[in-house]
Amino acid sequence: MRPFTVDGIAFLSVNALAAALGLNLRFDEETNTIYLTTPQPANT
Repeated sequence: MRPFTVDGIAFLSVNALAAALGLNLRFDEETNTIYLTTPQPANT
């Protein structure tokens, strides 16, 4: 989905935003909540 504006407000995909920022995205269907978190560093 491409970003768009309505009355000066920008709308964009949360999935695309998370990917662009390198964040993990999780959706809780029970509460309809989106969680964005930073990835955990790999244990080496």
